[in-house]
Amino acid sequence: MASISASSEQMHFGADNATTDASLMSPVPTGFTLFQPSVAIGFSLLILLVLARVFGAGKQRLPAGVKRLPHLGPQLPYIGAPWGVPGPGIEAAWFFGNMHKKLGPIYEWKVMGTIHIWIETDKISRDLFVSRQRNYCDRNELPAAIGVREGSEVLPLMGFGEQFRRYKNFMHLIMRHAHPRMFYGWPMAENKKTLRRILEQPDRWSEHIIVHCGRTIASIAWGDADHGKKLLTIIPTILKTVSPAGPLINKLTFLSNLPESVSPWKQQEVIRKKEMSDAFMEPLQEAKARHDAGILEDCWSKLWLEKEKGTEHLDFYEAAHAIGSSSFVAIATVGGPLHAFFLAMCHYPAWQRKVQEEIDRVCGDRLPSMDDMPKLPVLRATVKEIVRWRQATPLGVPHVAMEDDVYEGYLIPKGAICHANH
Repeated sequence: MASISASSEQMHFGADNATTDASLMSPVPTGFTLFQPSVAIGFSLLILLVLARVFGAGKQRLPAGVKRLPHLGPQLPYIGAPWGVPGPGIEAAWFFGNMHKKLGPIYEWKVMGTIHIWIETDKISRDLFVSRQRNYCDRNELPAAIGVREGSEVLPLMGFGEQFRRYKNFMHLIMRHAHPRMFYGWPMAENKKTLRRILEQPDRWSEHIIVHCGRTIASIAWGDADHGKKLLTIIPTILKTVSPAGPLINKLTFLSNLPESVSPWKQQEVIRKKEMSDAFMEPLQEAKARHDAGILEDCWSKLWLEKEKGTEHLDFYEAAHAIGSSSFVAIATVGGPLHAFFLAMCHYPAWQRKVQEEIDRVCGDRLPSMDDMPKLPVLRATVKEIVRWRQATPLGVPHVAMEDDVYEGYLIPKGAICHANH
């Protein structure tokens, strides 16, 4: 039997292999030199603009009795990523986690004039993002994806407003219908196929997991597993776009002022939006045709087509993107823990034996189902520990403070970008 080493296996799916390099002919004219007077003046103004951005804000006046959060001092370079900070992912979460050991459970870090608040504990996260959610439910604008915050494409990146509330209500609706609509049947139908693929090709286990997630969520979303293929092609692109390690504009935000002809990221964003819109709208169109023919099985699309309470205010475009964006979020949040399960079982084989013994005792020669979960405490505990041990999104999606706030005597200023480091 081939051995599986999760710790050394490279994922077949990720932001690193998401897009091909953009090619662009140089817009710099022949004979261009920095020593031309007009160029020198422009370059000097750019430097002054950056310096003003970094140093010009000065210290904010604090109300009486209010303190400034513990903070990191200036970090070089002032443009781009500060030195010593790893790329996005679990390494970045550990880096900021180590900063908490020095500065406490909540601290601030000013980067290019923008204040970032880093939160470590579950209590502080709940106090701010749950108890005071109305002040922290906004999102920041993403330089490489201008318009996503104000648009209707992706719920997790959407700014606060009426559209956000309608999308959120739709999410609550589909979660409430998960059990009564028997959506659990879709993953059970894919489990046997995925296990067979892993047995036959264990060296491609990571790819099989991602395909499993894509097919399962496509069935839940549109009632057709085949739509998972196209869904998987657009996810790396959006992840690349919103990542700090993505387009250069995510680090040098002032580049957003350049025209599209010399901004390859703007050209790529136009392509990404169209591809994502097609990947979301075509499956809903097909689901509508099956619904009209009376053959559409229970799925999220059917909830909207039958105008369940909470969906009636979404038009076709909005419904397509609400369902589609919920689908790719589900792939990331399920695919990550499944990969972590393989990693954990390789590091802790004793727990694999304990889980297997419990499943054999309760289920015999059949696969476990959701009805068996109350009788499988070891399996449930193992799954919960894996989710705690390796978060699917360790740094989550940042929140933005809509107004000044005071938390336990510390000021969180309006516009601060708040990160919950899980």
